[in-house]
Amino acid sequence: IEMEETHRDALISLERVDERLGRWENILEVYNKQLACFAEPKEQIDIYSKVSKVYENHFNDIENAITCMIQITLIDSENLMAISELERLYEIAERWQDLRDILNVHLNTLNNVNEHVEIYRKLGEVYRDKLNDAYSSVESYQSLIGIAPDDVPALYALADLYQDAEDYISAIDYLNRVINCLTDPSEAITVHLRIGTLYDKYLQDDQAAEERYKACLDIDAG
Repeated sequence: IEMEETHRDALISLERVDERLGRWENILEVYNKQLACFAEPKEQIDIYSKVSKVYENHFNDIENAITCMIQITLIDSENLMAISELERLYEIAERWQDLRDILNVHLNTLNNVNEHVEIYRKLGEVYRDKLNDAYSSVESYQSLIGIAPDDVPALYALADLYQDAEDYISAIDYLNRVINCLTDPSEAITVHLRIGTLYDKYLQDDQAAEERYKACLDIDAG
C-alpha cells in the first residue's frame, strides 16, 4: 500500500512539473499512467476531463477530446459537465447527429422541465438548420412553448417553419400569438403587415388582409 501511495504521489508531482513546463505530450503519458493507477470513478472522471482539455487546447484535437468526454459518460451517464462539453465539442466538429443525440440525453437527465427550454431551442435549431428536418424542428419548438407559451423567438420560429411548409393558416396562428406577447408597437406593425401579406398573397383573403393593413395604420396613428 505504501509503495502504491508513493507511485500515486510521483505521478501527481510529474503532472505538476510537466504542466508548468508545457510538456503536453509528456503530460498525456502521465495521465494514461494515472488512469491505470487511480481506480476511483471520481478520479478517473477528473483525469479524463484534464486529458480532454489538453487535446483540445494544446493539440487542437477535437476528436480525442470528444473521446475522453464519452469515457466520462460511460463512467457516469448523467455527468452534466461531460454532457455539456460534448454538446460544445460536437458543434465545433460539426457532428450534427451526435449533437442531436447528446441534446436528447441532456433532456432526459434534467428533472426540472423549466431547464428544458434552451435545450428544446437548440434542438429546434439543429433540426432546422443542420439536419434539414423541419418536422422534428417543429416538434422541438412545440415542446418548448408547451413549457414557455410566451417565448417569442420560438413562436417566430414556428411561424417561419409553417410558412416554409406553405401551411399559412398555422403560420398566421403563431404570428397572432406573437402579437399577443409584444409590447413594442413598431414590431407589432411588422407582424400585422406580415400576416396581411400572407392573407393577400397566399390565401387570397382580401377582407382579412385589409383588416391587418388597417391594424398597422391604427397602431401607427396611435
